[in-house]
This record gives sequence, structure tokens and C-alpha cells, in this order.
Amino acid sequence: MSLRHIKQLSKALILTHIGPKPLATPKRSNIVLKSGKTFPYFSSPCLIQSRTKSTISGSSVKRKPLSFDYSGDLVTRSSLQESDILNRFKDVTELENAPEDVKRICSIGMASGVEIKKHRIEEMSNRLEQLFGKDCHREQMIGKLTVEIRSLIAHCLQFRSDKRSKSILVEKIQKRKKYMKFLRREDYERFEWLLDELKIKYIPPPAYYKFVSKRQKRKIEVKDAAYAVRQSKIDALKKKLEAEKEAFMQEKEEILAEIQKEAEKYELDPELFKQSLIREREKSKRYVLAKDLRTADVEYE
Repeated sequence: MSLRHIKQLSKALILTHIGPKPLATPKRSNIVLKSGKTFPYFSSPCLIQSRTKSTISGSSVKRKPLSFDYSGDLVTRSSLQESDILNRFKDVTELENAPEDVKRICSIGMASGVEIKKHRIEEMSNRLEQLFGKDCHREQMIGKLTVEIRSLIAHCLQFRSDKRSKSILVEKIQKRKKYMKFLRREDYERFEWLLDELKIKYIPPPAYYKFVSKRQKRKIEVKDAAYAVRQSKIDALKKKLEAEKEAFMQEKEEILAEIQKEAEKYELDPELFKQSLIREREKSKRYVLAKDLRTADVEYE
């Protein structure tokens, strides 16, 4: 172990053990160098990164999982068949009669990442050219950015520490939104057609920006959870009422059938019963209305 590596290790150990709370002193063991000098070394250094966010008080808060839902992509990157020929070799007619080894070399399975990305962009370009014609420059740019965004999303979710790719991804998402905004102003039908073909959801920017503090966010989350519980109870009650409604309607039909039989037996007119019921309902409504008016007059006095 060279002296430079020892200095770097000592700096890392000092940085890891500086914090708001005092840390326990670990065991020490001496490293004897070739020159005869000794260097104190911690036997169990804590160099593992944790997915937590430290605060001033010393407590840790778990980070939320990384998500790029704000991009508007409804689908992920599509998979390719490894046996398919690359787009740049499709015009080669001699490849049809070539041996299998030559076809395998020209296939997607033997291509590099740059070649696969170029193949995806060319496939997207040909598809949009068939749909919108040769003069669809803005649609071509949106399609190219869509291919790059979906590739970068898969990369950033796999490699969380690659911050440079994440910043490039955010820039490309904003750039695509700008081109989509321009296309939306020019031709709305074409804009909707492109969104349907690329499986993208356009999320316009808010008209007004208001800063939301952490306390307000917690309040909003609690309210949403309470409304969700309330809605679940309402849905359960609706299902219960629907089940009871079927039994009630069946019982109602049986009672009406019995009333009809008795009316036919005693030769009674059912219309008279209906009119009497209507009169009783109107009388009860008038009684309730008069009662409410009397209580209102008493409160006013």
C-alpha cells in the first residue's frame, strides 16, 4: 500500500466519522510499512453509502424512489429481437444468400450500444416518415428525443449514481416538451396523432407556481389518505345497498302481485289507491312545510 493510498483512506475515514452525533471509536491496528514506519488504521471503517438523507438534528429520512413519471411516457423502451438485421444492412441484397455467421455479425445481437441506439432512431424516423410524410421535421425531432429519453430512463433507474446522465435526461425531457408545445400551437390534430402513435401524455406547465412546504405536503398526504378511507367506506356501503336493493325489489314485486290479486278479487279500482297515496304525500309535505315556517317565525321573534 503506497503512501498516497494511505492518505486518501485516512481522509475518507475522517469524513465518515464526522457527524452531528459522536461516534464510537472503533478498534485500531497498526500497519507497518516497508520503511519501518507505522500508521494507525481502523479495522472496520464504515464506507457503505446508505440511501438516506441526513438532517440537522441527526435523524435520517428515507429517500423516495427515483421516478420519471413527469416525462409523460406511458410505455417503456421496447425490446428488440437479437436475430434481426441492423437497419444499415437491410439494403444489402447479398446478405440474403450469405452464410449464417455473416448474418449473425450483421444482427442486433452482435451490435454495440451506439449501433443499437442508431438503429432505434432510424426505425422511429422511418415510421414517422410513413405516417406524416417527408417534411415532418418537428415530428422527427420529437421521435428521436423519445427514443433517447426511454433509453436514458432505463439507464438512470439501473445506475442511480450516474448524475451526469440524469441531468442530460432532464434536459431532453424539457426539450421535447418545448417541441411538443410548438407542434400543439401549429396543428392540434397532428399533435394528438403523434401522441397516440408515440404513447406520450402531454403535461402542460402550471399557470401559477406556488411553493409548498414540507408541512403542507404532509397535510395534503394526510387529507388524501382520509379521503381515500372515506371513499372506500362509501363504495362498501353502495355495494351493500345494491345487494339489499335486489332483495327489496323482489319483495316489492311479490307484495304488488298480492295487492293486484286482492283488487281483482274484490273488484277494486287500483287508480283510486294511487290517487289517495298521492294526496296523503302532498298533505304530509304541506304539513312539514308549515311546521318549518312556524319554527322559523318563533326563532325570528
